[in-house]
Parts: sequence; C-alpha cells; structure tokens
Amino acid sequence: MANNISRYKEIRQVGIELNTKIFETIDKADIRIAARVLGLVKGKKIVIDSESEMDRFTNFVINDYVSQDGKNLIEKYLERNSDSLTEDEKTLLDALLIAKPSLYRIVEVDKHNSSVKLTDIINKDIELTIIDIGFSQSVILDFILYTRVLCIDDIYMTSGAVMLFDGIDEKYLIEKSKLYAKKSFASSDATKRAAAFFKLYKKV
Repeated sequence: MANNISRYKEIRQVGIELNTKIFETIDKADIRIAARVLGLVKGKKIVIDSESEMDRFTNFVINDYVSQDGKNLIEKYLERNSDSLTEDEKTLLDALLIAKPSLYRIVEVDKHNSSVKLTDIINKDIELTIIDIGFSQSVILDFILYTRVLCIDDIYMTSGAVMLFDGIDEKYLIEKSKLYAKKSFASSDATKRAAAFFKLYKKV
C-alpha cells in the first residue's frame, strides 16, 4: 500500500502540472462557450465564485467540453504533443480519455490506507476502491459524489475537482441532471451531463 500511495502522489503531481499546460492551449472563444454552457457568463463577464469553482471549471473545460470539431481538449493536446510527452503524461492522458464520469456513493472509508470504497449509482453493480489522501481523512459514509475515476498502474483515483453531495437523494440528482441536460445547448451528450451536475452542485 505504501508503494501505491507514493505512486498516487507522483501521478497527482503530474496531473497538476499537465492541467496547467493543457488549459493554456484552449482558444478564448471556447473558454467563453464552455462558461456559457455552465451558466457562468453574466453580461460580458465570466463570473467564478471561488478557487474550488475554478478547479471544477478547469476540469470541465479540459475533460468534458467538446468543441465544434467533436474533440475535447485532451484529444487535441495528445495529437499536437504526443512526441514530447513523458511516459507518465501519456499514461495519464490516455487514462483520462478512457474514464467516464459517474455518480458514486461512498460505502467505506479507510483512513489508515488513505482509501475510499465507492459503488457506482448509474452503472449498477460496479464497486471500486480509490486512493485519495484528502477524501479518506474527511468524507462521511453515504455521501454521493460525481467524478471521473481513473485507473493507472492498477491504482484507482479521481481526476480531481470532485463534486460532493451531502444529504441529497440519488434519484433526485439523476432526474434533475437529466432535466438540466435536456435544456443544455451543448453539442455533446457527455458535455450536457457534466454541465448538469456542475449546475446542480452550484445550487447545493
């Protein structure tokens, strides 16, 4: 487990640095469109209320926003920079492309091993244990979270910027997210779904 924690920290650091590089490559027009999809444009300005909301916005722009060419920012970055990426960067980007966000319930927390066991609410019968140092020390059982879970070197972890819902019925979340997604003008169903949960989280 100690080796897993060490590897987890390495990947997390790679992800932080990579997110900054990727976000800097996005076209300003796409940033504004993505902000509109999330309801963050007020008048002529993009209004982001906090640092944590900025983290969620960045995560959405990088992983969930699909531009007119049908690609997200991860795909574009891989195409343009594949020859210059480190092995860990390539591994992380490939894992991000494969991973799909879902709604999870926390069923077990192991503070000693920095792990959290989750069950997938949307994709029934899927159970997995993630490593997350911060979450494992603070979260409460039965909380629901919306996130993307990656698997790298047999280690499960979130992509970051997790949306944690406390005391909200899962059926309500699913029904509301479908309603929000239906009203979205985004071009991709995946983008609509992610935007719906972003808006739901902002309201709680």
